[in-house]
Amino acid sequence: WAWSYFVDACAAALVEAQRRAKFLVYLHVSKAAGTSFCKLARKNRCAAPPKFSTLWDPGDGPTWGNCARGLKVVHVSKDSIGKGRRARCAARELDCASRAAAFSAKNYELMAVERWADNGGGLCPAGWYAISLREPLARVRSHHNHLWAKILRASPRPVKGRTKSSFGRNGGYFRGIFSGENGACASPTELPYAVGAPHRTGYDWSMVCAFSSDYHARSLLGTSYSPRPYDASIPSSLPHDKLLALARNRLAGYAVVLPVEESHQAGPVLRHALGWKPWDAKTFLPTAGRDASKLAKTVKNVSAADRALLENNNRLDIALHRRRAGTRNPQKSSRRRS
Repeated sequence: WAWSYFVDACAAALVEAQRRAKFLVYLHVSKAAGTSFCKLARKNRCAAPPKFSTLWDPGDGPTWGNCARGLKVVHVSKDSIGKGRRARCAARELDCASRAAAFSAKNYELMAVERWADNGGGLCPAGWYAISLREPLARVRSHHNHLWAKILRASPRPVKGRTKSSFGRNGGYFRGIFSGENGACASPTELPYAVGAPHRTGYDWSMVCAFSSDYHARSLLGTSYSPRPYDASIPSSLPHDKLLALARNRLAGYAVVLPVEESHQAGPVLRHALGWKPWDAKTFLPTAGRDASKLAKTVKNVSAADRALLENNNRLDIALHRRRAGTRNPQKSSRRRS
């Protein structure tokens, strides 16, 4: 017992020394347990940006919400991000020196980034990186339910002649999004939900298909994916096989990769990698509860046709999730998992 305690104490001291030598950047992929991760960081008194519950500084926050007023606003990185609403919604990438300076100036231990990754997904040598991955189709469905319940605060109305979707019961919601040629994304100006929104919001509809198609990869690769990674009307910069290889390479550099479906096994990873204690005696990560809320769901089920469209448009994310979650070949589970 004494020897075990000594080993654990030494390991804890080593982890603490490593943590103090490096900063931790958490790439918060929306609707993939990011809020739960940030809640756990806060419970462990991890020094982080205090203004927002999801631990990001202005310029690092989500860009897919109802922040932009027009198609040319949200994807533009700016040196000056203003105050108030603009400070919450504007995107400002930081190079490695600027990111390190932000940590040092405010004595942060962790900063969350809930947009695309800085510098085309490149990792800074002075930093540690963490990310959580969720089963892609479940994440997309959750993202759309959150969009209509929290951002637009209503359900879309079908517009005659503009959509084949039956909205809900028959599971045809995503046919309205992937209504382009060969199941590709619809143009933002032709997206049926844009004209079917219950009120005019000025919402940047170019993002809707982007967060429905390879959103993990878009977030992970940033401008290496495309010059405007959250605009589905801009094609990717590389062919599929090269994008997948690059995404896997980027992911391999992350210190913590947490598959959401395996979060119950996250204790040893986060305890030894980050020195964190669990949320409570029964769970390591808290449950944010949004998916389980009583709010009306716009997307209640996914038909076979919709599932086929989602799978075809999320091939990168499916491949990344299978690789990290160890679901490619369940019989060969001895491989070390993140």
